[in-house]
Amino acid sequence: MAVQLKEVNGTTVFFANTSLFAKGVGTLNESYLSITNPNRGVHQNLRDFRLNGHRLATIRTRAINVKTTIITISAGTDIRGLRTARFRLTVNGNRVNVSGVIDGKRIVPFTIRCRNGQCSGPDSIRFQNGGILTVTIDPNLERAIRRVSAKLSREVRLFLKNRPTQSGDCQVNCSIAFFQCNNICSIFFPPCLIACSVANAICLANCLR
Repeated sequence: MAVQLKEVNGTTVFFANTSLFAKGVGTLNESYLSITNPNRGVHQNLRDFRLNGHRLATIRTRAINVKTTIITISAGTDIRGLRTARFRLTVNGNRVNVSGVIDGKRIVPFTIRCRNGQCSGPDSIRFQNGGILTVTIDPNLERAIRRVSAKLSREVRLFLKNRPTQSGDCQVNCSIAFFQCNNICSIFFPPCLIACSVANAICLANCLR
């Protein structure tokens, strides 16, 4: 287990990493990295899963400007129904318009709606040429992923409990909230991951007020 939190010249770097062994699955590792600086428009996040040393899934979030964020997802062969995905999030008031491509197929654009920092999206993602995104995985592996995410969340909470001086910092709070939101989401349900990114952008914007 490793958790680190640093603040240098307005830039917050938050890193967390853990692993576990699951019978019938192997060794699963989850790591999370967040780099934020609202004053400079820096907002980058990386969530990475490794299974027995090989890539299982990677989720990257990067702010282009105050109104546009790009999310990319890449998945290994243990995940069926998705290899690569790229979503473009565009802020329009309290609504965020989402467009994108999954495995070369364009999705039907949809909207994330936010209120008081809470964001929600659709129950599914549809393709313009018909059909919906369906992602499947071995049930034992899915349970292991949920276990490693829960383990990492517990370790982060313990880390923060022992660092009370960090609890009042706005950027730190945004980074931690984004981590917790991500770990609640299934990595197989992109609308939830997108909603977390939108809520985090709102949180960071409020740090400047």
